[in-house]
Amino acid sequence: MIGVWNPTESNSSSSGSRHRLFDVATELDRIASENNNNNNSYDEANPISSVSLYNAILSIRVTRLLRYWMDLNVMGRQTMDTSGVDNDVSDQQVKEMSSSSSRRQLSAASLSFQLLNQCTVDETLIHDSKNDSIHKTFPLIHALYKYVESLPTLQSQIYLYTSSLTKGGPSHINRTGKGLANPAARLAYLHTTQQVTMTLQTEFENHIRDIEFILSDWYQTGSSDIRKQCRAQLGSVWSQFGSRSIATSGGGGGPGMEMENTSSSGIAMTLRLLHRILLGMKGTTTTTPTTDCDGYRIQFPTSYEHLLFCHLIPLHRPNSMVLWRDQTSLLDLYHEPLVQCIAVLLQRQPQWIGRAIMALMQPDIWSKGANTPKLVLLLHEIDTYIGCIPQPIVGTELSGDNNMDVNDPTLPTLLRMLGSCMASENSRLAQRALPFVKNKIFVRLLELNLDASLNILLPFLLRRE
Repeated sequence: MIGVWNPTESNSSSSGSRHRLFDVATELDRIASENNNNNNSYDEANPISSVSLYNAILSIRVTRLLRYWMDLNVMGRQTMDTSGVDNDVSDQQVKEMSSSSSRRQLSAASLSFQLLNQCTVDETLIHDSKNDSIHKTFPLIHALYKYVESLPTLQSQIYLYTSSLTKGGPSHINRTGKGLANPAARLAYLHTTQQVTMTLQTEFENHIRDIEFILSDWYQTGSSDIRKQCRAQLGSVWSQFGSRSIATSGGGGGPGMEMENTSSSGIAMTLRLLHRILLGMKGTTTTTPTTDCDGYRIQFPTSYEHLLFCHLIPLHRPNSMVLWRDQTSLLDLYHEPLVQCIAVLLQRQPQWIGRAIMALMQPDIWSKGANTPKLVLLLHEIDTYIGCIPQPIVGTELSGDNNMDVNDPTLPTLLRMLGSCMASENSRLAQRALPFVKNKIFVRLLELNLDASLNILLPFLLRRE
């Protein structure tokens, strides 16, 4: 599996080189050609009907078979932290165990447990300013997450292949006297290309779901060291996406009319996985009274703050479109799970709401070059976070616990941004900004800061004439 997902890590990388991502189009064309040759005649109405990602790409076959295997392995679940069997126990020691309960426990172990339990471990000494620590890495986990990072390349190749089909397909199809020489054949070919395009897209979406299932199950089953590496690899995936998206769009517009932006492939999947992780997170309970249901505030480690402001917020930076003629923002492809993850953190730590809203209004996110669909999504997101402010409202919630100054710039900056959207000639921005006055928490903030709020909003709402 390591050789398939990440051939550079495997000694037998040659076995995976035939199925590298940049050979997808070649492999699909080869399958179509072989199908025609086996039929001993050129099938002008169905020249490419046999192509599929499952037949062309080894990694997709391995991932699907592993998913099916995990579905069939319905025996008892156990995690590596609570299994009662030391991970360092050798196979010979396991065989020598005489306890029938231990044997039953091992036999009932899930497939994920068996795979992770047999996974090799690389230990690397990391030199720190304070002390030296041993960092454990698992090549199997690393290979799968590296494969997740390569998903945009796979999706891009699929898009290029399907685009070539709509433009005429492989060169041998349009030979004189063959294939598409008559209108009926061209019409049949068009219908076939549409079916093949839908089939490839469906296969790719199913492949994403298979990977998500495997990652989720491995995280749930794995030890604390495995979970730690999974979290670190998630950060690596997002960092790679950030560099790809900026390079693709040049920090401004989209990649063009003819090229689909696939740089966010797999990001929504990783965010859904993170959301499930965050729902199970635990913090340290303090004795500070709050309005929480239990009467106490939950304090989280600085790692959660780092996650929010160094990983999740920067995911809002891409300003490009998926395809300009479709007017779909790249952010729209993963915005819903992103908002869900941030909302979980802000509901647990309301004092971060002001900082999060202020971060969304920074020039690198709310920039002049940002497209309208993205700005509409950001308005919706800010409205959602304001709704996370706990009752009762005192008027300084957006300042945070560490800065209770009523002159904090967060609310004035937010009001100026909303005012400019309300007065905008762009109807989509105005239609999304005006409903803020229906948010009861937002209205209460305005009432408690009435003079400053009116001084900012009225000039935008009143026409000069």
